[in-house]
Amino acid sequence: MPLPLGSRVGPDDVATQIGDGAPIERPLTPDRANRRRLLIETARAAVGLLIAKVLGVRISSAVAAAGTTVSVNSVVALQTAITQAKPGDTIVLADGTYLNNTFDVSTSGITVRAQTPGRVFLNGTNAITISGSGVTLSGFQFTAGSISGFVITVTGSDNLLTQLNFNGYSAQKCINIKAPRAPLAGGRHPWTATRSQRC
Repeated sequence: MPLPLGSRVGPDDVATQIGDGAPIERPLTPDRANRRRLLIETARAAVGLLIAKVLGVRISSAVAAAGTTVSVNSVVALQTAITQAKPGDTIVLADGTYLNNTFDVSTSGITVRAQTPGRVFLNGTNAITISGSGVTLSGFQFTAGSISGFVITVTGSDNLLTQLNFNGYSAQKCINIKAPRAPLAGGRHPWTATRSQRC
């Protein structure tokens, strides 16, 4: 006999109809539970993005997309992970001291952070560029080194640099932010706004 209209199927089982109309209950296996949870999380994220877009609200990439976390223990591996990352991913550099570092955070919507805030030292000559947008760079210390230019140059927009310590580091500027200004009528960008932070 078919289920009457308005019948409720519990969240832990699935009812299906067979030849004589009697429902068969199948228990929710861990694999099916994980798929269901992933579908629900994806739907919630999509609805959140839609609401944020309609309201013009910025939400962080961590909320917008559930990414993966990749742990690395060298700057070469860090650059590789950045290049292969997708929006929502987090790349974690292991605690320690790294000398003469050059890397470009070109993938938008990712987080690059220290394993433990304040326990990753990027010393020597550094040239770090953030050309992606919606990037978070967090938890690094710069305590020994000297360069004639900029330690960190930011050319992307809507980025967050947090928990950075420049103490005992000599540079023209620690952070140089070059971000496009709001477009003029017709979508033209008139020039670039530049802001710098001394060491």
